[in-house]
Amino acid sequence: MRNTRNRLLIVDAPGGPAPSVYLPMLSDEFEVGVALVVSENSVVLEERLNFLGERVQVYIIENRLNLKEELEEISNLFNAEGLLAFSERIVHDVNEVARKLNLPSNPTWVQKCLYNKEHQRTALSHGGLVIPKVYKILDYPDLKAAAKEVGFPAVLKPLIGIGSLSTYEVQSIEELEEIYYTAIDLYKTDARIQAVPNFLLEEKIPGFNWHGDDRYGDHVSVESIVSNGEIVHLTVTDKLPLAFPFRETGDIMPTILSDFQVENLYKEAELAIRALGIEVGAVHTEIKLTKEGPRIIEVNGRVGGGITEMLSYSADYNIINELAKVAVGMPLSKKKPDFKSYCGFFTPQPPALDIELEKVPNLDELLAMESVREAVIVYSVGMKPDWKIGTGSNLLRVLAVSDNKEEILALGTRLINLSLFSFK
Repeated sequence: MRNTRNRLLIVDAPGGPAPSVYLPMLSDEFEVGVALVVSENSVVLEERLNFLGERVQVYIIENRLNLKEELEEISNLFNAEGLLAFSERIVHDVNEVARKLNLPSNPTWVQKCLYNKEHQRTALSHGGLVIPKVYKILDYPDLKAAAKEVGFPAVLKPLIGIGSLSTYEVQSIEELEEIYYTAIDLYKTDARIQAVPNFLLEEKIPGFNWHGDDRYGDHVSVESIVSNGEIVHLTVTDKLPLAFPFRETGDIMPTILSDFQVENLYKEAELAIRALGIEVGAVHTEIKLTKEGPRIIEVNGRVGGGITEMLSYSADYNIINELAKVAVGMPLSKKKPDFKSYCGFFTPQPPALDIELEKVPNLDELLAMESVREAVIVYSVGMKPDWKIGTGSNLLRVLAVSDNKEEILALGTRLINLSLFSFK
């Protein structure tokens, strides 16, 4: 019988749950080390380092560009039996290192499908899923051919994206030509991404509101875990309407959709996961709701933003510990999410304008709101949030829990309508 703990190395980078969230969720089955990737935000870095340094062995990765080389060395020093990352900025590189070290991981071609939208669409099509028409854009001369192939309305998006950066709906070739260089410039100057600014033009998927309530969006996500090819669906997460152009504003779980609709969503997510060949890890599948049925927007090989906390609050489910088991090759527990309440994760977005904030709710005001459990103020008075960076431009991050789904929905609607803010 094994009497030593499984050696788990967590690779921590901006994005995903903070150490104060994930570390207490790990059981005594694990001997934990953390490889901390230095970020551009020195305040956040110091906070993370201070918290981790008192609790676990910490290794510093100074240069994001050398992450794979440094992580391989650290993994060997720590004698890691599994690697686990939550941030979409690094999850693919971490998988590559795990693969090289013969630790639980996805094959390289699978991971390529998870971060490259062209490869993903091709694999989904080969797997029998309905996908929109797409055309790869490498340079300006490709725009006319893309427009002819795909038609309009369409969506311009990076091949390798993050947080809806440089993603726009376009209605004509003139609009496509006008927005193309803007999208390139934004992509090149964003510190979160290190990739060539190549794009896809994709046929817009027409949405339909399955909820019968305009306060909900026409898309959802399915949260799943895969362990040795076994797929476990955890829940469907409802979404609030997107802010222009494609910025996330809020999630609510569990869904209010019918069991029949949920089953159809699970089937679509499972088909996608199988088509992509995913063997291990978290899967966050974004799905458009249409009159013809569910359609895949994209499949992500990570936990969705806020999902860790939402599952914990509303269903007493510890997704961190389950993913740690997957990372070291242990079987999943038999426990499934047991929803006792509704949880909302809200990220109100600034208007698509150049603004300066004049009024921002304070922390006490937010925490005094009924059902609010946690709140983070991202931008304070006098600051100028840049809507063009995508979902990362959110003004607040708020977690709320209630037995009353209407209370959660009403709070989310109030927050994203920006009635608590003023700006010039």
